[in-house]
Amino acid sequence: MQGADAPAVPSPVSPPAPYPWEAGRPDVIKTYMLRLPEPYHLKLRYIGEHTPYSMQRFLQDIIYAAIDQQIAALTTPV
Repeated sequence: MQGADAPAVPSPVSPPAPYPWEAGRPDVIKTYMLRLPEPYHLKLRYIGEHTPYSMQRFLQDIIYAAIDQQIAALTTPV
């Protein structure tokens, strides 16, 4: 029997992404709880009530920009 003792050939596997977020799915939303002192929570609520932003949308816009800025600083070669 030819090939009976031959080791199995592994299927090709793509190399892992260099950064964990590159393997993340944009359609999956993860929850992250943010603790705020009460005065800041009340300020955030005030923003949500007096602007077109919801509290969630206001923070998302700011946090996404800050995360991208920090990641660029961490991953850009010097």
